[in-house]
Amino acid sequence: MSEPSATPDSPVASTYRTDRLSALPAELLHHIVAYLWPTHFAEKAFHETRQSCPCSHCVPPTQGNNHALDYLSATCKTLRSEVNDWARSWLVQHSDITKFNEGRIWPKATTKRNGVVQMRKNFSTNFLRGRNGALLNWAHTNCIFCGKKSRRAAIMMNGFRCCAHCDKKQWPEKVTMSQAVDDYGLSKKQLLPDREASHTEVASMREEFPGFERIWYGTYISSNVQTTMFMKDDLRRLAATIFGDVDAHLAKREEHKKLLKQRKEERKKEKAEKAAAAREAHIKALASAITQKQISMPPRAHGDTATEAIEISDEATAGADEPIVID
Repeated sequence: MSEPSATPDSPVASTYRTDRLSALPAELLHHIVAYLWPTHFAEKAFHETRQSCPCSHCVPPTQGNNHALDYLSATCKTLRSEVNDWARSWLVQHSDITKFNEGRIWPKATTKRNGVVQMRKNFSTNFLRGRNGALLNWAHTNCIFCGKKSRRAAIMMNGFRCCAHCDKKQWPEKVTMSQAVDDYGLSKKQLLPDREASHTEVASMREEFPGFERIWYGTYISSNVQTTMFMKDDLRRLAATIFGDVDAHLAKREEHKKLLKQRKEERKKEKAEKAAAAREAHIKALASAITQKQISMPPRAHGDTATEAIEISDEATAGADEPIVID
């Protein structure tokens, strides 16, 4: 196949034998950078870091410049400039939580003209990595939503630091895998096809249920127990793909739960009644055995019992009040 000709007047000339990514407009590049900004590794709670675990799916070590934006900015000067420009823009837009003050933090990179702080021309500042509040360094130690110091990772987006309060606020409708199985009737293979199902089973489910795709989930450790969390909206969408009408399916499951609960109560009541009847029969049998034993015992002679009165003559008690003289 012949290569396209690149003439000065041809539209191919600007991209032929050049980097097509860096040739994109700045607006599109900023969209790409914003897409690479959040990261999430769903199986984080089940794996160690790559430093100590040989598994290739483990999360990368937390030390060092290992974010996707680090790799993108290291590609060429154009992309480095665009990534830094986007990072600076993000820090300025969220200065209420980042406390970013461009003139105070990077005085050499800025100049003040007519009362407005502006970037100096031909000055390359690393707003992505560096001291004094660069984006990735700040995000590694602060909650991404409120800016408070936090080392806790968000459950549903564990590439971000997030305090517990903001986690509940941003993702309020999270449910555990046990709740998802009990409330929606979904199996573990349907919830976690990559972890619980084989490739053949996944292909079979996609063939049986058109549009079947795995849903978003997160993992975390609570009291040394790995827990998997899902969002209710994702569960409803998956249930609609598998069962059709979600509301009818949930109503049917509620009726089934009520029926099971009623049967359980009936079995419990029946068991208690049988236990009470057996206990009463045992008491009656024991009482009857004691009665029969008392009837079969021979009568005792007069005076054998301790309760019978014993008569003592006056002669036997004569002189009991007199003192005893010992020679």
